[in-house]
Amino acid sequence: MKKLLTLWFLIIGILGFSQFPISKIYTDFNGYWISGTAASPNPVKPNNSHLLLGFTWKGNTYSTGVNDASLVSQGISFQTQEYTSFPVASSVGNAGSNTFIGVGSNYGGAGNVMPIPVENNLLKYLTDGTSGLDLGTGIFNFPQSSKISYDITSINPTSIGDGIPDLIITQIGDISNVLDNYYFVDATNNIVGSQYAVDFGSVPDLGNADWKFYNANVSSPTYNASVSSSPTRKLRLLAFDWSELGLNISNISQVKRLVQVFSGQSDMAFTAYNKSSIILKMSVSGTVYNDNNAGVPNGIGYSGASVVLKDSSGTTVASTSTDSNGIYVFPNVSAGIYTVQLSIPTGFVVVGNSDGNTANTLSVSVAGTPVINKNFGINQPPIATNDNVVTTFNTSVSVNISTNDIDPNSGSVVPRTINLVAPSNAGNVIYDNGNIKGFTVVGEGTWFVDNSGTFTFTPATGFSGIATTVKYTIKDVAGLTSNLANISIRVEDFCYKPSATIGIRLNTNHGISSLGRAGSDNADSWPMVRKGAWTALESKTKGFVVNRILTTSNVNAIPNPIDGMLVYDEEADCLKIYTTNDNGGTFSWKCFTKQTCPN
Repeated sequence: MKKLLTLWFLIIGILGFSQFPISKIYTDFNGYWISGTAASPNPVKPNNSHLLLGFTWKGNTYSTGVNDASLVSQGISFQTQEYTSFPVASSVGNAGSNTFIGVGSNYGGAGNVMPIPVENNLLKYLTDGTSGLDLGTGIFNFPQSSKISYDITSINPTSIGDGIPDLIITQIGDISNVLDNYYFVDATNNIVGSQYAVDFGSVPDLGNADWKFYNANVSSPTYNASVSSSPTRKLRLLAFDWSELGLNISNISQVKRLVQVFSGQSDMAFTAYNKSSIILKMSVSGTVYNDNNAGVPNGIGYSGASVVLKDSSGTTVASTSTDSNGIYVFPNVSAGIYTVQLSIPTGFVVVGNSDGNTANTLSVSVAGTPVINKNFGINQPPIATNDNVVTTFNTSVSVNISTNDIDPNSGSVVPRTINLVAPSNAGNVIYDNGNIKGFTVVGEGTWFVDNSGTFTFTPATGFSGIATTVKYTIKDVAGLTSNLANISIRVEDFCYKPSATIGIRLNTNHGISSLGRAGSDNADSWPMVRKGAWTALESKTKGFVVNRILTTSNVNAIPNPIDGMLVYDEEADCLKIYTTNDNGGTFSWKCFTKQTCPN
């Protein structure tokens, strides 16, 4: 259940006081729903959010102010009142492994739905819905010994003993043999009135509701299939008058705060008060998210962010830091106009806030209800990493330049947002959605990147060496732009190309290797694996030296030259091969003079 602030001074007859359970409730589940009793429960079990419209206590029915017209339309007679949930004055502490966020089994969709319909902000489920009176969401097994207190401005003396409930307390799960404690204190923390404890296990239930449960001690909350497999829980509510808590005309002026201490098994949807009975200072709360998708703030809570509250003159009236779930709370804020200001963590950018912009400030108006969900989304820009691309003479090359770019928040980069920075001498520039996707540099080649991040460089015919270094940026899902990264390209002045073959490819039957893998008995089957050559040579540590012949006439004088024979002609200053240009009609010595891959 939603453990709401420290306000639940319950009355269990532990100190000789009576407890008066609520005997009937009216909610807006499926439009309109009335509870039954333990002996005769309503067979319809609420399984989603539903707001408390009214209740019966000590034989009298009271509205909550949520939707009095609905009660009138159903012919219900009631006394008009207005209730609201207590503002949560502080974080509820770290959730344990047995603490769950509970929501109706059809909340966000039946069962284990995606996306996950809940978040780590436990405070949200104690104050959600109109006036914070949602009975279909809550915190189950509220962290043990959690203590919450509220500053109280004043208690209306006419509300003491008037027979109209001043407080409503909820228990939405199974509980027994444990006690929640409630008490008022004065300025020096002395108890005013009496300390009360309540065991909800002794309170008659009003019927059943069906729930599903999410582990609250992880980010983001995870669906607990085991606990959710037994979805039904009982609904119990208590109400009481100030007089039942030991308050009277003579001591109410001493009251400064209300304190609630939880048992560890408490299951709460809300704790509510009658707005005519008490004047409270309100809380201002929200969450700072590490938000990977921008827009409406969401994601994983960011811990340790500094947040300040400033009044209308710009004076700081309170400061705090976000807890482990990214939640901040300013308790006990007087009525007025304020600004919440986030100190943006180093390296982050605001990508959204609950006012619908990307400012690090939010406007706040504090009146008679808690101010909640004043949220910020922050994110770190992606990091683009330099890319080194190598190709060979007259050969295009493709590589995905987005694969080594990262988003430091476990987010994702968006390849289609890559924007090339064209050099000043570029022409034929190609644009797509405002981003440069390609261009040509005369004498060097063309650059192009597609929407998948695949970059292709096609060198100009005859170009070799280092191409112009080109920069680019990329964005993440949140729309943040990376640093500039370089695309460096080297075009080697040699090339490798498989030999041209027609028909059956012939093995290369002769080879010299220093790698110890030659022969048909070797798994590499070298050099036969190389096709269409007279001979193959390989080494990682040895150089290949051909015969050097002093003059061209001496080369031509070689007796019995063989097709494919190689020598170095020192006079001609070239490597020569004995071969044919006319399919074997004539043979002669030819110089290798072009750095290219022969066709």
